[in-house]
Amino acid sequence: MWRASHNLLPTADNLWRREILLEPTCQICKQGKETTAHTLLLCKAAKKVWRYAPFETCFPDAVNQDMLEIMVEMAKKLTKSDIEVMVAICWTIWYGRNKFLFEGKKMEPLLTISRAEAVVEAFRRVKQPTLDPEAKYSSKNQQVWSPPPDNTFKVNVDAAVNFDRQKAGLGVVIRDSSNKVKVAAVKSTLFTGDVQTAEAEAVEWGLVVAKSAAFQCIMVESDCQEVVKLINNNEGSRTEIMWVISEIQSLSKDFQNISYYHTPRSCNTHAHSLAKLALRNNETVVWLEPIPVEVESVLSSLI
Repeated sequence: MWRASHNLLPTADNLWRREILLEPTCQICKQGKETTAHTLLLCKAAKKVWRYAPFETCFPDAVNQDMLEIMVEMAKKLTKSDIEVMVAICWTIWYGRNKFLFEGKKMEPLLTISRAEAVVEAFRRVKQPTLDPEAKYSSKNQQVWSPPPDNTFKVNVDAAVNFDRQKAGLGVVIRDSSNKVKVAAVKSTLFTGDVQTAEAEAVEWGLVVAKSAAFQCIMVESDCQEVVKLINNNEGSRTEIMWVISEIQSLSKDFQNISYYHTPRSCNTHAHSLAKLALRNNETVVWLEPIPVEVESVLSSLI
């Protein structure tokens, strides 16, 4: 963003001004000069990405402004948290632009946004205040995702909710003992008004995905402690969530070995990232190994 604000990115317009390229035209949309603002905000590929931004965006004067002016203007309208996401989106758009120009890979708007949010989430985790050595040591096993034993697969699940649209996104990622992603899946569903029910539906979706992949020995992790307790204790009333819990317990019989665990959110970031992706995707998608590069890039941003 420092380079973008100083107009130092090697856009077609800048390279044309230095007589490196024969024309300054954007090679993605073929419409107008590829300036910094055009690349990051105005190109049709960039606009498709910004439609999925988690905050309202409007760049009406971007044609006549440089990126520094635009960033200052947006800083007055957005929260600090949103500005962080905006910067990450600009970076992922630039990354996607380079992938298209040099590798011929089309920019996927939903995955571009998810990658940006994953980058921000990883950055925020790194910037969290450091614990004292003893506390850090004692909580180490609880704060870092650990792989399953050999011949067992770990199924991490999570739900994300959009209350305004009454929609829930379910994310599933399945990894083996070497931390290799074997399956990733997203699904959007109607939000019934209860977050715990959405989290239980994420567990149920994880079992369906694991069963379809023919895994027999699995460990299921959710960051919703209440749901894990309900599954393990087999207790509860005839509420909506208990119907989902009943389905989970029924599906559990299809596996040779299965166990359920509560995990901190910091150990469940891959599933959370996919759940947020599912919120923007109206389709149910299951990616089997080999996982597409675009999905891998979203997940690798969290490592």
